[in-house]
Amino acid sequence: MTAIRTTFATLGLAGTALACVLATAPAATASTAGGPNCTLETGHATGRITKTGWVTNNCPYFRTLKIVWSRGSDGPCRWVPPHGTLRHKIPRGIRKFNGAAEC
Repeated sequence: MTAIRTTFATLGLAGTALACVLATAPAATASTAGGPNCTLETGHATGRITKTGWVTNNCPYFRTLKIVWSRGSDGPCRWVPPHGTLRHKIPRGIRKFNGAAEC
């Protein structure tokens, strides 16, 4: 019985440590696949009528990307050239910007 409690305590600490590492990851970088200079920079702005999300492809090659929104559909998948930026605008409301994803 003591061994089981120790195992669950160890798993709990490992899970907490992993959550701390994931929580401190930089929010502006969506992906670093392809090397240290190959990153996606994301951002968003809220206006009086709309919200706009964007992602910049800092990789030396084309990538298929989309803007991800919570509580609704994501933006369309588009080819983004090297050092190009994809923007997607939605009506202002309860939806939240959740970054970018590869399609």
